[in-house]
Amino acid sequence: MVKVYSNPNCVQCEQTKRYLSLHNIPFESKMISDSPEIASLIEEKGYTSAPIVVTDNDSWSGFRITKLRALSQ
Repeated sequence: MVKVYSNPNCVQCEQTKRYLSLHNIPFESKMISDSPEIASLIEEKGYTSAPIVVTDNDSWSGFRITKLRALSQ
């Protein structure tokens, strides 16, 4: 399952979740501030923008349409 870690009032976060919903891709949404488990990944990868998207095989930050499209194939 895809996990989307987001911040409040984050346009890119909402776009990511909207894309996943429109393409019937199951996902779980969590707030970054409420998710201590994501802190090590953010530090390790150097992510600086939200959302942080985590799949079984990949992770990325920000609204990345090419990565999202690959999930719907």
